[in-house]
Amino acid sequence: DKHAELVVKEGTVTAGDTAIIDFKGFKDGVAFEGGEAENFALEIGSGQFIPGFEEQLIGLNTGDVKDVELAFPEDYHVEDLKGQDVVFNVTVHEVKERIVPELNDDFALDVDLEDVKNVDDLKAHVRKQLEFTKDAEAARDHENELLSTIVDNAEIEIPAVMVEQETDRLYEDMKMRIEQQGIPFDQFIAMTGQNVEELRANLTTDAERQVKLRLVLDEVAIVENVEVTEEELVAEYAHLAEHYNMELDAIKNAISEENLKYDLKIRKAYDLVKELN
Repeated sequence: DKHAELVVKEGTVTAGDTAIIDFKGFKDGVAFEGGEAENFALEIGSGQFIPGFEEQLIGLNTGDVKDVELAFPEDYHVEDLKGQDVVFNVTVHEVKERIVPELNDDFALDVDLEDVKNVDDLKAHVRKQLEFTKDAEAARDHENELLSTIVDNAEIEIPAVMVEQETDRLYEDMKMRIEQQGIPFDQFIAMTGQNVEELRANLTTDAERQVKLRLVLDEVAIVENVEVTEEELVAEYAHLAEHYNMELDAIKNAISEENLKYDLKIRKAYDLVKELN
């Protein structure tokens, strides 16, 4: 599916298409915060918006303007909008459809994978990748269960400043990942119907769990006398430089030796916990 191409289409919006739209939401005739965006790429059927929104765009043409009337869910995370009737004024600028290339030997060669020379080789490669993904998901499920057990059973006091710092880190990480997908962060905020404060509040729960886990693993590292060698530190800097396609000196300037050594120590402590479980 990643090899599919979005192309401008003639005709109306259908399920699976991507509509480039402007929208602005109103409650009782007044625009509400976080309910507006321009040139937003919305895949119809993706469930990005509240129920009923995407379905009402089906059948529209480029240039059409429509008032989409619907109600927010009763369990919506913004208190003032829970169960409320609203109207979104929507303008369709462009309609695109996803074109999937034909599965043949030419496509297999275009994929440019080592040892893939024809469509049969490609199918074998995909089967192998699916098996690998299934095994990786099972391993992640086990790790998540282990992490939950560690956090839920730990009785430890969490400094508020650490939670605040972790919330900042999660927020900036989310912002970076969203923008790397080509989505302006303010449009993402508008799409979720939240403001920045509400988004940060939702991240705080995850931040508390991350801090609690780190404090527990920090204690494990102390008890088990976990150490990070100079060789491990050098190898990790080299790995990060390669992963982010950055010069080694740039990575060292971005991540202090103290912080990287601490991260490696926590990682080794977690690996030790996994071995014991």
